[in-house]
Amino acid sequence: MALVGGEPVTFHVSGSGLVDYLEVKPAANGAAADRFSPFTNWTTGLSAGQVQARLARRARGIGSIVDLRVVSRGSSRRVTDLEVVGTNGTAHVRGGRIRSALGLREQLFVIDREYDHDGRVSEFVFSGRGWGHGVGMCQVGAYGLAKQGFTYEQILKAYYTGIEITRFY
Repeated sequence: MALVGGEPVTFHVSGSGLVDYLEVKPAANGAAADRFSPFTNWTTGLSAGQVQARLARRARGIGSIVDLRVVSRGSSRRVTDLEVVGTNGTAHVRGGRIRSALGLREQLFVIDREYDHDGRVSEFVFSGRGWGHGVGMCQVGAYGLAKQGFTYEQILKAYYTGIEITRFY
């Protein structure tokens, strides 16, 4: 992302006190190619019961869900291993199953928690960016580049580096 000024910046601090997610939100008149999309940034709240129901097939025998922990992220910072902590043990949900099992738009997210009066997690709040699998060309970003005057060749080469575009017919 090219920063030109005026973009709001937010970050998330992990349980160990380290910044594990930094987000620069596109300004309305900024340089981000996907700034035209209402789907660029999203937040989804799921109650502990909803998470339990959605992960029931993937995290069997762990009891009631107590917490969710991001164990690892890929090179694009998308979650690749999610630990599900229960009253009777733990389980892991990995790869694309994370997004599909939880019903999230994308695997580029952080997790915040809301607690009840007894100190138990009552809601998991997922805040993320994008809507897709994280591989290939973002349609909204490509649209934004086109609105900025990029040609189809420049757009393709922005997403797929080292390619050559040739005519086959």
